[in-house]
Amino acid sequence: MSHKQEKLYRMDKVDRVASYIFTVFTWVAIVAAVYLALITVINVIMRFIFSKNILFGIETSQIALAVVALGSLPVVTLYNGHIKVDLVVGNFKQKGQDLMTVINLLLCGGMCGILSYGTFLKAQKIMAQGSHTTVLRFPIWTVYALIAVMMGFTALCCLFNIIHLLVTGKTVEAMTFQEVRDRLRAHKHPNGAQSNGAEEGKN
Repeated sequence: MSHKQEKLYRMDKVDRVASYIFTVFTWVAIVAAVYLALITVINVIMRFIFSKNILFGIETSQIALAVVALGSLPVVTLYNGHIKVDLVVGNFKQKGQDLMTVINLLLCGGMCGILSYGTFLKAQKIMAQGSHTTVLRFPIWTVYALIAVMMGFTALCCLFNIIHLLVTGKTVEAMTFQEVRDRLRAHKHPNGAQSNGAEEGKN
């Protein structure tokens, strides 16, 4: 295995770990979104029938909304899933596009890192004050801490995409676990992968 293949093999292993970690984030965001939808529907029904709201509905909805937005942000950033409107960069050569991608990731990662640090300091301040929600008495600092963690992960995703671009020549792709396993197996057993490909071609 050459030095380049070794680097690609190591990057594939990191891709697999990142896929599992951020799948957890995805499911957390999905659960929060489902809860947000259910609590909204139940609140509407209760207002229509009983002219009352669920006491903790507003507080938990705000927390769930934060989880949905910030839990999915690292995943979308890692797998380059943001909506893009390209009017200029697409006309550049590949090296120019890669340079603009690195600059964009550096700016986004730096901004997310600053926001993460500032939110962390805010969480410490609120924790010292002992502030909590009105109904559930839920400590408010935990929400700020969650925001700080998610913004920090988003900054790490930007950094990881830069490293991935420099090593492999492209940013992280949204791969399934099976695709990651296939790529790892191909690097471990190149001859076996070729023979399997030949067999599939015959079939």
